[in-house]
Amino acid sequence: MELLQYYTPQFIKKRVNAGIKIKLLTEKTKETQELMKAKDKKELRKTRFIPKIEGFPNTMYIYGNKVAILDTNPDSPTGILIQNENVANTQRAIFETIWETARK
Repeated sequence: MELLQYYTPQFIKKRVNAGIKIKLLTEKTKETQELMKAKDKKELRKTRFIPKIEGFPNTMYIYGNKVAILDTNPDSPTGILIQNENVANTQRAIFETIWETARK
């Protein structure tokens, strides 16, 4: 959120206005629990929590036949967009497997 503090609220607003629902896997912290509890329904989001993973400063979006990977390291942020149905389906299957075991 810090790296994309100006972009993220606009992105969420556009997504919600378009009626696009999302699932989010994130670390379970006091801050994420409070934020998700307060905003999940309004922001058309379902959140589940995973254990903290050290050294994993990346965010991934899977949509359609695309996978967007964002390295959120503030010193050298990088974005990669992969447009490939097989890659998207593989990442989606991995996400869904983790989703099923993640905590609500």
